[in-house]
Amino acid sequence: MNRIAGWVVCIAVNSTCVSAQNGCVTGTFPSYNTDRNTGEPAQPWNGPKFKLSQDYPGKLPDMEAYPWLQVPIVNGQPADPRAYIMAVKQYVLAGNTQTDHVFNFQANAIRKWYHIPWMHYGLTGREFVHGLTHEIDSPPGYLDKLSQTEFGATWAVSGINDRGAWAIGNVWCDPKKPNIGQLNPDNEGPNSFPDGTAQVKILFTSAKPTQVTWLKGTLEFTAFISSFLNPKPNQCQKDSACGPAGFCNIGVCSTIKRSLQTVYLMQVDVAVRDSRIPETGWVYGTFAYNTSVEGSTVWDKLIPIGLMWGNDPGVSAEKVKAGTKLNQSWINPDAQPLNLEGMFHGGNHLGYAGRLNGPADNSESSCMSCHATSGITLKQKPNGIVADAPPLVAVAAPVPPAMTTERMLAWFINVPAGVPFSWDTQLSLDYQLQMAIGIQRFYQTQSANRAMPDRPIQRGVRVPMVAKP
Repeated sequence: MNRIAGWVVCIAVNSTCVSAQNGCVTGTFPSYNTDRNTGEPAQPWNGPKFKLSQDYPGKLPDMEAYPWLQVPIVNGQPADPRAYIMAVKQYVLAGNTQTDHVFNFQANAIRKWYHIPWMHYGLTGREFVHGLTHEIDSPPGYLDKLSQTEFGATWAVSGINDRGAWAIGNVWCDPKKPNIGQLNPDNEGPNSFPDGTAQVKILFTSAKPTQVTWLKGTLEFTAFISSFLNPKPNQCQKDSACGPAGFCNIGVCSTIKRSLQTVYLMQVDVAVRDSRIPETGWVYGTFAYNTSVEGSTVWDKLIPIGLMWGNDPGVSAEKVKAGTKLNQSWINPDAQPLNLEGMFHGGNHLGYAGRLNGPADNSESSCMSCHATSGITLKQKPNGIVADAPPLVAVAAPVPPAMTTERMLAWFINVPAGVPFSWDTQLSLDYQLQMAIGIQRFYQTQSANRAMPDRPIQRGVRVPMVAKP
């Protein structure tokens, strides 16, 4: 065994030569936002506080007998999508649903889960009770066309299993200098997560069950979150449009100052790295809570909306209307119909041209088209450095009505694991959007005069990308 510059080189794991990192600094990232407005309330809080799970493994953990691997892959897709997504559900919920510590990863007695660092920063950053972050908001009628008359704010928290956390720890070995190209330290391969990586995200809305009636009886959290400032669709493009008391969150003005409020579980997203899938190496699934589903617990009432393992490149909305079938998304027929008479009252909208999406998501996107954009572009500017990920903003924002079909379809390509999404993404972060956002926020806090960090390593395998949105 050879040691070079703090790395153990060529440890054979599952017939792959990978590396393990020594001497990393762990446990140094803030758990939640501590700003005077967004940190904690002025009044005493006697309840639990969120703690970031960040003792990332120093070596790549062994593969488990993951239940989804029992589902065969036939012609590049799961032979039984329903069995696949239910197997993933079994895995991600195990140990995370105890009444007294729901999704408290440190209290999971079955397997360890971890958080992504640097999601605490900023006005949308992690709140102190459950570690929820502010995501895209839902205008009236978006979640329930029959009864939702008010905006609902989406807040979510996600986690990653031990094999994925090993990759996170590689990038953040030095908390003051992320090594973006080290998700996979094998320089001969793409910058990808290891096989067996699993991710889960639970999404809540501030919209009450009286507004979204299919949420009756769902899980409730108390969270320290923003309120709306007389919201309207496409109300703002920048913070200045919301005045000194507010900020702009993807087109909607919210208050800078937070308060303790109740939020309601509406959606659970899952993703697993499965190298048996040839075109992307990933499988994404979405569940939604629905009060009409049979079951004795909230978790029983999570109905799978569907599963996807690719973006069906070239299939436009016009082609689907003309009869073309999607081959890389499975939509659960039990979650249909998607109309006012259905179980979601028209609020379970799918993604573009019927691709998989959840109720809270952008109906012009899809699970994989959104996450495939994850990556970082490093740029040198006269006054220092910035790190940004241009596709993040473009995907999150509403798609311009004038966008041509050809331009729209540039988002719906099949991106192999670890391959940059587009011409302006220097290095992929392999479908992990929170990691891209966290790295972006880290650089936003750095001194303007700081020297440019080392450029990410040139990967040994690079596949030319075709997308130029």
